[in-house]
Amino acid sequence: MGSLLENSNVNIICSTRNEENFFNGNYENKFKLLKMQPLTQKQIVEYIGVNFGEFDNKFFEEILTTPMLLKMFTVVYRYDKKLAQNLSNKYQLIDNYMIAEKSLREVEGYKDDNQKIRDCILNDVLPYMAYYVEKSILKDNNFKDLAFDKLLQNAYEKAKLKNKGYEKKTIEIILDGMNLVSKELLFSHDLIREFFSFKYWKKLLEGKETEEVKEFLKSLIQKIMYTETTEISSRVQNFDLAELILGYYEDELLEKKLQEAGLSEEESLVLAQNFYQEIAGVYDDLGRQYGADAAKYGWIAYQYLKNIENVYNEYELAKKINFIAYCTMDGNYVKESWELLERAEKLMISYEQKYSNADAEMIKDIRNLLGKIYSNKGAFYYDVNLGKSYETAIKYYQKALEKRYSGKYASYKNIMSAYFKLKDFKAAYENYQKALKELEIKKSFSEWYIQKYESNKAQLRTKALADLIERGIGAEMNLLNNSELKDIIQNELCYEISYVFDYFSSGSRRNDKNSLISLTKKLKSLSKEDLAFKTKMVVEDYLKKCNEILGEV
Repeated sequence: MGSLLENSNVNIICSTRNEENFFNGNYENKFKLLKMQPLTQKQIVEYIGVNFGEFDNKFFEEILTTPMLLKMFTVVYRYDKKLAQNLSNKYQLIDNYMIAEKSLREVEGYKDDNQKIRDCILNDVLPYMAYYVEKSILKDNNFKDLAFDKLLQNAYEKAKLKNKGYEKKTIEIILDGMNLVSKELLFSHDLIREFFSFKYWKKLLEGKETEEVKEFLKSLIQKIMYTETTEISSRVQNFDLAELILGYYEDELLEKKLQEAGLSEEESLVLAQNFYQEIAGVYDDLGRQYGADAAKYGWIAYQYLKNIENVYNEYELAKKINFIAYCTMDGNYVKESWELLERAEKLMISYEQKYSNADAEMIKDIRNLLGKIYSNKGAFYYDVNLGKSYETAIKYYQKALEKRYSGKYASYKNIMSAYFKLKDFKAAYENYQKALKELEIKKSFSEWYIQKYESNKAQLRTKALADLIERGIGAEMNLLNNSELKDIIQNELCYEISYVFDYFSSGSRRNDKNSLISLTKKLKSLSKEDLAFKTKMVVEDYLKKCNEILGEV
């Protein structure tokens, strides 16, 4: 992609890859970046030929807006309407698509003399090849050391296809015609590669290939794991694979399967607990639309944790409990999530007293975790309907700020949000400015945007900053009548709106559209204000862009 962007003879590039990895301000003089948006309900109805209302759960809402999955669903729907309506996960969809396509071809009288060979490729060859490509991707994000011919040969021998009367050359020719994987080991879609890699991992599980099973799952958990420096966009790159496993084994069955594969009870519980915990964390970070999923899998993770608490010290246990408590706030475990936070706090106060003379780094870690626990207690009072109190939330957020060495911007952002709810917009604005400074935006956002962001968009476009600014705009809007701040705010708004739109208008189906909806509502409100000409033009331009993506909000 990089070489195409730099080639003087290339004027148009069409790609399914996320532009953040390749496109930055250096190319904006030559290219105009256009992002494909999900299909609309009207387009989906026209394509399937049925009412969208028949499919009212979140799973259908997600898959039907993705062209490849929509095509698969349509084939399954033609094959068996009831089966299609009862699909609940991606594994079921792709697996049934393979069955439906084959059956429909037979029903329609399509004669395929090579069907048995195709079945061997789908059941033996592609899963093997996909697994080793996926394994390399999970390990170091590339598969440069793998060769198509070598993988094909290994798959051919592993499945003993010669004994079944199939020549390797015939397999290769038919595989090439199926257009599922290229000689460069690029699959037609990441989800196709992940589906087949999971099929092979499942075979390893059933064949009790203990070490392979364990290392593959560990690598996947590492990829989706939350860290303070890992963007959610990176964590979701392999999340379809995690959801395939989740969908197939459903809730709590994974741990039993791991034990059946030969892992010890403790190893199985630790792996399953980490898997469900990180699944919950990804769903939580994807936004409110996945809140129930985050709570569901967070609670499953806690049930596992109760059986292996002795594996962890007080700090490690409190860290896990705090993480799970935050994930479970948005579902059916509100009361339990508060109890978990209380327990995490007690564990850490005890731990802090025990290691009061520890080295500086350990004390920092202890204080930072206590800060996160207090922050989550504040979030409980800010966001959870049981006893909502913004004043109490601020007290906890302030307590978190006093403890923290890192992540202070989050405390300032939370305090800003609570003051906004209390309609103290000046205090909200002041805390917004403090949060920006914690993120190394020392003078003004507009200056940072021009001097740093415009030339390095891919690296400087982060969810943390986009979330902060989207909320900060709300405080600024309510200070447009403040004579001291009006001109400053109007100038900043021009750059803030651009940044927030850049991040939340990404074509990724995983992006939380609620933030874009919130921005759109703010722009609508701003369009009615008496604004300077430049600010008014920016507001109108981005309101139009938002409406093109979302429709009228």
